[in-house]
Amino acid sequence: KSKVKSEVFIKKNLKRYLILRTNFFGFQKKYNKKNFFNFIFKSLRKNNEIKLFDDVYFSPVHYLTFCEILSKLINKEKNGTFNISSDQKISKYEFGKLIAKYFLFKTNKIKKISIDEMKNLVKRPKNMSLNNLLIKKTLKIKKINIINDIKRDLRILNE
Repeated sequence: KSKVKSEVFIKKNLKRYLILRTNFFGFQKKYNKKNFFNFIFKSLRKNNEIKLFDDVYFSPVHYLTFCEILSKLINKEKNGTFNISSDQKISKYEFGKLIAKYFLFKTNKIKKISIDEMKNLVKRPKNMSLNNLLIKKTLKIKKINIINDIKRDLRILNE
C-alpha cells in the first residue's frame, strides 16, 4: 500500500520523475548479503535441501542488467514509470532449478512447496511478475533473458 501511495504522490506532485519497479537478483561476492539468489546458491553449494514455492511467480533481472538499463534511462533523460524485469515469468522453484542447472548443483535438493502451506508469512501476491514491454520499446532492447542473466553470475564467480 505504501508503494502505491508513494507512486501516486510522486506522479501528482512532480512533472519529471523516474519510478522503477523491479525484482533483481545476483551473487554479490564482496558483500555477504542475504538475498534470494545467495540463499539458493549457498544452500545448494552446502548440499542442503531447500523448499521453494512452485506457485509464486516473478520475473527477476540481474542487478547488473538493472544498472545498465537505469544508466540508459538517466543518460537519455527518460521520464515515467518503468518495469525493469526479465521477459520470463518463472516460479521461485523453477528459478532455483535454473541456478542448480547452470552452477552444476544437484537439483534433487530442491523441493516444491505451495505458499498456501506456509502460515505466518507476510501476505504477498502469487504473481509478482512484471510486464517489461515499455522499457524494451523505450530503450529499443530486444530481450532481457533470465538465462543470460544467470550466466552473468557464472562469470562473476569465476573472476
